[in-house]
Amino acid sequence: MQLPPVPGVYVVELLNEEPISVNADRPVIAERCIKVTRANCKYGKAANLARRQREYHKTFGAQNVRFRFFSTTEQHALVEALVGQRLAAFRIPGVTGRLNEWLQGIAAHEVEAVVKSILATLPTSAPTLGSGPTSNRVARPVSQDPVGVSPTRLVEAARYLERQAMSVSLLRDLHHSPRRDETFAATLRYFSKKTELRLNNQLYGARLIFVAAEHRATGLPFEQLVQAALRRHPR
Repeated sequence: MQLPPVPGVYVVELLNEEPISVNADRPVIAERCIKVTRANCKYGKAANLARRQREYHKTFGAQNVRFRFFSTTEQHALVEALVGQRLAAFRIPGVTGRLNEWLQGIAAHEVEAVVKSILATLPTSAPTLGSGPTSNRVARPVSQDPVGVSPTRLVEAARYLERQAMSVSLLRDLHHSPRRDETFAATLRYFSKKTELRLNNQLYGARLIFVAAEHRATGLPFEQLVQAALRRHPR
């Protein structure tokens, strides 16, 4: 299937038995780079998925490349970083020792499941193209308005973040008030009494819920997750 010319993330698996350099299309450096086979798979991001697909075909030959999964998302860089954290144990070191996105010891369908679990925390829907284990699935951006934000979920997220010792300063970064005087105690006291949320409180809740869910899933630093939440749910 032809990938669309839009930003996104993907999981690709190889079908070749003989090792092929990851830069086989660049003879000058090909032999100095790692080589991969069907024992390897890869996750990645692309500003243009269609162009990235053509690059893989050029490097490995179209007959050796299968795009197991792709999802269109403007948050491709964030998703790639989160996937990289989750799959660090399977990432292959390059010739310089730096870990790259090529993986070994994990199947492509398992990588696909990790990517999907991370995408599920993003505000997207996921209509399906085709069916079966090698189908491509596209998650298309929808409204950035917070969805599924309730006082109960907000309070649960705030309690989790307080237990995990997220700083009050970061909590205030997430809060909509410019006074920067919010505390965990105030958040819990106020929203425990609410049955519905005003629009600005929905924004605060969406940010809290995002940070709590991502921290549970990835263990990334709160500073990084707060910045991601602010980008995802701007004022």
